[in-house]
Parts: sequence; C-alpha cells; structure tokens
Amino acid sequence: MACSPYRYRIDLDKRLTYTKRRPVRGVTTLNNKIFIIYYELPYIVVYMSHEPYTRLRNIYIKGLRHPRDIAAGSSCLYMSDTGIDAIWQVNAADSKVDIQVWLSGLKAMSVSVTSEEKLVLLVKIDMIEGSVEERSLNYHGEIHIYSAGAVKETVIKLSPDIVSPFCVAMTTGKTFIVSYGLELHEMNRVCEVDMNGLVLKAFGSAPGKDVGQLNTPLRVSLDGDDRIMVTDTYNQRVLLLNKELVLQRVLVTWHQRSHYVDAGYPFRLHYDSHSGKLLVGLGTGQLDIYQLHT
Repeated sequence: MACSPYRYRIDLDKRLTYTKRRPVRGVTTLNNKIFIIYYELPYIVVYMSHEPYTRLRNIYIKGLRHPRDIAAGSSCLYMSDTGIDAIWQVNAADSKVDIQVWLSGLKAMSVSVTSEEKLVLLVKIDMIEGSVEERSLNYHGEIHIYSAGAVKETVIKLSPDIVSPFCVAMTTGKTFIVSYGLELHEMNRVCEVDMNGLVLKAFGSAPGKDVGQLNTPLRVSLDGDDRIMVTDTYNQRVLLLNKELVLQRVLVTWHQRSHYVDAGYPFRLHYDSHSGKLLVGLGTGQLDIYQLHT
C-alpha cells in the first residue's frame, strides 16, 4: 500500500523547551496565546502564539493534581484533572484570571470543544479487576457531551472492543473520531463512531510500525475539512488521515537516540485552524510548532 501525496507542506517553526523529562499532557491556543500543561505540574505554562513566542506568566491552579488534557472554547479554557476526577474552567481572557471546578465526579481522558461550544469528553469507565497497573492499562470509555452551562446532553457508550481509548473529537458531521490501544493490546486504531457508538470505519490493526499500523495513538486533532492528525506515539510520528480514515502521508517523524529521554515521542497535539500551525507536545517536555502550508 502506498501513501498518496498530499497538499500540506510542513515546516518546523519553533521548538519551545520549558521543562525536560516531564511529558506534555495537553496543549491548546486561545486569544493569540499557547497554553501547555505538563505531567503533575500544578499550573498552565503560557506563551504568545507568534514569533518570538514570548513566555508569559504561569497560571497557577490551587488544587490541581494530575492535569490530563486542555482545550479552548471561545473565551475560556477547560482542563481535565484525573487526580481529583474533575474538569477545571479557566477564564484567562484578560488580566484577571477566574478559575473554578466546572464538573466533578468523572475521569476524563480527553477534552475538546466544538464550534457550538459543546464540551466533548472521553470518560474512563469499567476498569477491569486486577492490579492498579492492570486497571490503568485496560479500561473502556464513554463519550459525554455537555453544554456550556455544564448540562449533560448526551452519553455514548463505546463498544467493548475499544480497549483503552485515549481521545475523542467530534466531526462536522456529528460523528466522533476515537483513538485507542496500547502496544500490549490486540488493536491500535483510530475509528469513527456515530451517535449510537457504532463503529463506522477504522484505520489501524495490530500494533506495529508498518504502513497501516499504529503503536499507541494517544491523540487526534481535526482540521476544518475533518482530516485527522494522529500521534502515532511509539512509532515517533504524526500521521495525516483523510475523513475516510485513509492514510495520506506521514507529516512528521522523530528519530530515537540512545535513551528514552532523548527521543521525540509525540504525546499531545493541537491543530490551530486560524494560523495553520500544528503544535506537538513531546514526552521529553518540548513543544514543537510546525507551520502547515496548503
């Protein structure tokens, strides 16, 4: 199977390094700023989103324990915290920062916001019996949709065949792109599901590094035409799929060095449709900023 060429040209614009050996847990953009969260750090790191990417004051959040993902609405940020099973809302539109627990009682693995200001969460459920490690590596999930007023509108239970889902994003057609699977699982895939949780199509198979395979696809991000960018994490690359979930090309590849901490494992990503920039957070703590040209 050959990868068809695609119109995107991609150039590395900047690599930001705030901290080493703390994986990036989430990245998003809002109001010409970049917001980054890191493993177990109780604050959001902030940069301007254009050259020279000036670093701004951190946003400290009292009570934040395990930031997991972050997304932006039209005026505020939403951040999942799996340490206290909550969603934080952070209004950072001006000099006054307003922070509150927006939702509680759920373990959200990913958070995204639609153009209609709906909050889309991938919620971890049905952990199997076993050790703490076994439960953290083998679980099922539900998609929860909330209005901006924190009213739960929809719950979609994913198929039990979808083991250890990491991320969900809603398409313009009101379906959902879900990534799932670790190297130890039978399937590592990106799939599209409908409002009933039915799998419509999928990309991937058993974990591997060949064309058509993934190894731990931790995150997805969609562009304005529902093309899918996916972190093929332990293959150290970002792939581009079209809306039919057909591989178009490898967008970015990192090369492993002598030690894990030197390798560029893409943990998180965010595509900013306004600027055409792709932000990729690495397991080493760096944030790579790419400019996509059409």
